[in-house]
Amino acid sequence: MLARVKRVLASALVLVACAAGAADTTTRPFPGVTWLHHTTTAPLDVHLVTVDLCAAGVSTRATTSAERGKTVSAFTTQVGAEVGINGDFFTFSTYAPSGLAAGNRTLWADSRDQGFEAKVVLGQNRAEILPATTRITALAPWMEQVVSSRPQILKGGVIQAGFSTQICAGSVTAQGDCTRDPRTAIGLSKDRTKLSLAVVDGRQPAISVGMTTRELAQFLLSHGASDAVNMDSGGSSELWLKGKGVLNHPSDGVERVVANHLAVFAKGSGLAKHCPPPASDGGSVADAGAPHDGGLAHDAGAQVDAGAPGDAGAAADAGAAPDAGGEEASDAGPWGAPDAGEGADAGPAGPSMAPVDAAPPTGGCAQGGSQLAVAALAGVVLALQRRRRSAALSACRR
Repeated sequence: MLARVKRVLASALVLVACAAGAADTTTRPFPGVTWLHHTTTAPLDVHLVTVDLCAAGVSTRATTSAERGKTVSAFTTQVGAEVGINGDFFTFSTYAPSGLAAGNRTLWADSRDQGFEAKVVLGQNRAEILPATTRITALAPWMEQVVSSRPQILKGGVIQAGFSTQICAGSVTAQGDCTRDPRTAIGLSKDRTKLSLAVVDGRQPAISVGMTTRELAQFLLSHGASDAVNMDSGGSSELWLKGKGVLNHPSDGVERVVANHLAVFAKGSGLAKHCPPPASDGGSVADAGAPHDGGLAHDAGAQVDAGAPGDAGAAADAGAAPDAGGEEASDAGPWGAPDAGEGADAGPAGPSMAPVDAAPPTGGCAQGGSQLAVAALAGVVLALQRRRRSAALSACRR
């Protein structure tokens, strides 16, 4: 018991040290919007914007086909939104996204759900992250804005791993995570009332070393996300705020022109377009259906191909591979960084994702240090109390 207590105490002390090395600044730039700037001595530089989808005047807007090929700042300014973030992987020559894309209820003619990317879908009184295995062939009546990407790094509060180099568009760690890079992610809370937009700087040793997909998932999980998708990253990663400009440090040194985007309006008055209505049991509609299917089975107008379990629906589609001129192929590496052996891959044959324990990442002072430290210290106190009671009972028996 004493050895166990010592181990827990040691872990707690490490987490306390991590928390002490982190600096968090939180502001509320717009009604319903919280901006967290998280830095550590690793170094890490992370920006997280959390949007209350039930706040008055909050809605979103994804890029239409005619609006493709703009920087995040240009698109967000053009539509008059308060927040903007980059979207899917893409082909430089045509700015066609790798997965399904839709803006203002209209699918892009040159995009389709090829069965290897998750979908962030927002619409009337609803927001969902649909896994790669749920394939969309036509928009359901509620669907208005769609941005896809890969891999899905959080699913029902469980960190995902076991990714291939094709899914990561680059190298993979021994644990099956996409390696450290600049990263973009979009997440949703379990009740689907909070939208998370995160960007991590990377490839800049003096500013930020980047995160693995596991580290990013842990960070988002510790800040309230239940489901999350890694978006196109590397030089494409960008988060823009009205009145502040580009929040992060793009690894290209300048903003990159990208295929599509997701913008957030936070006007402070009017309808909360994506807020789920209360369910009869006091919960939300998001909890009423099967988890992670977006309730599509209950939408008579939805045309969905769920695919065979475990095959991500990709093997059954001869066109499941993204074209060889994709964003990752154009850069010959993961999101702009040259990587031997990457080249113009034929595209993923479907994600291989396995849930992993939501333990702190190795070397990870980056995520939720203070919360984890408190939990660990509570464990130490509980263990000591149990040991004391055990000793007391032994004394009574004697």
